[in-house]
Amino acid sequence: MQTIKHMPRTILMALAIAFFLSACSKPEQSSSHLGDAKLMVNSEGHELLALTSDGKLLLKSAFQSTTIYTGISANWVSTVLETDSSVIVAAASFDDHRMRIYRVNTLTHESKLLSVVGEGQLIDPALVKVKDKWLLALTRIVGKANAGKGEDPGEYSILLFQSEDLLHWKSTGTILQRQKNLEDGRLFYSENLARLFFFFEEEEYDKGPSSLKLIETSDLGLHWENETVLVSDGADNEPAGITEINDKLYFFYSSDKEHLGKSYGGAKAYFGIVNDSLSGQSSVLFEQPSPILLIDVVRYGEKIYAAAIKDYSTDPSLYVMFGSGWPNQSKMQMLPQN
Repeated sequence: MQTIKHMPRTILMALAIAFFLSACSKPEQSSSHLGDAKLMVNSEGHELLALTSDGKLLLKSAFQSTTIYTGISANWVSTVLETDSSVIVAAASFDDHRMRIYRVNTLTHESKLLSVVGEGQLIDPALVKVKDKWLLALTRIVGKANAGKGEDPGEYSILLFQSEDLLHWKSTGTILQRQKNLEDGRLFYSENLARLFFFFEEEEYDKGPSSLKLIETSDLGLHWENETVLVSDGADNEPAGITEINDKLYFFYSSDKEHLGKSYGGAKAYFGIVNDSLSGQSSVLFEQPSPILLIDVVRYGEKIYAAAIKDYSTDPSLYVMFGSGWPNQSKMQMLPQN
């Protein structure tokens, strides 16, 4: 792989679909609050967004402007679009201390519990299918979760499980274990490199300075190696996704590095390229005067799709964007909703 390179800000071209998430008014003033979100794209290139709001999982279609109320308790979620009408969901919540696996039918709106993977203080599922195997990473916390500045952090363990049928799961071991906040992990399998990657945030205290790191395995999680810092801990950095384009690994994230201490309220969206030396700078993903929290980035075909929240701390609006032929010589644009 190539060295991480600084790329020009005029690198993205996008058409944008924007829709307002009515459930997300000011978090500190409303009982409705967006917790987690994951983006999927079906075979026709239409976007489907999985949202957790008020501890419940919703599926929203950006194309059809429809919402599916699944009834699933969830504050953290990971999804895989199994078919155009079937979504596999890994869900964890404050109310139900189990990591649960569901199949949701987007046509009938029915949700079926398939299996349970562990119990305890479990957060941040990351689900991916690699050939005929399903892989699930989850974070188990013993002690204080999201420890603030000056507080003793709990013990965070990133555990990996494997299944062939979504019904029976076996542990393949521990990816990481630390007395630090380990959050927002993403699994990505590179067909080109035949390697599985785990992209995650490591921070000393909640919403404080954090680093973004990558660790990899060539045997689907039996042995992990090459833990590397992609973004140093000079700001509050939040991972949003990792994907492969033209034989290069791109990572995407938000950071308040231009407005230190503002966290989500001062964030911009960035990307970088992973490579052999894993050193260098990142580039702004798209210019936007308001704060942007990038929450998920996925690739489908020749397009890159992104979901982001604008003005998270004051008047949150959720946007879905896509860029054709990414990357090229135009900026990503965020068009206002109709």
